[in-house]
Amino acid sequence: GEISEKTWGEGFVTPGGNTINTMLVKPLSLTREMNVLDLSAGLGGRMRSTTEETGAYITGLEPDAGIAARGMDLSMKEGKGRHDPIRHYEPSRLELDRQYDCVLARETFYRVPDREAFYAVLAKHTKSQAQIAFTDYIVDPEHREHPSILMWKGNERLANPQGLVETVET
Repeated sequence: GEISEKTWGEGFVTPGGNTINTMLVKPLSLTREMNVLDLSAGLGGRMRSTTEETGAYITGLEPDAGIAARGMDLSMKEGKGRHDPIRHYEPSRLELDRQYDCVLARETFYRVPDREAFYAVLAKHTKSQAQIAFTDYIVDPEHREHPSILMWKGNERLANPQGLVETVET
């Protein structure tokens, strides 16, 4: 996390920082009355920035336990542990305890082993007019056997990206 932070900015473990945050979040018109679920919380920089701008309550989930712990420490240090909590989760066993108005995810779904079960849990825990904003890796079926894709999947054990049509249909 610390190396990524030095590369991508304080509170961030992926490129894009607040630029990507603005692109994903601004169209959602979040307000302080909304509960948001972030499935790719990282160190929470995006969450804390969004809370500052909108007042929305954001629950952050992060699949990397070490990054989740450090992200929660950062939220606590900024006095936002209650408003922007971050905890570790296993995408293969998603468990939620409340209803959300919005779901955010960056490069998350491509490595979820059972997407149908994962999406079923999300559907059960989102309000009827909930919004979702996400980015993900997509590889169309005709390119799945390309050597570079096979090498990537060999190095990232859980990588199993869908194609565009599959993503839309799921």
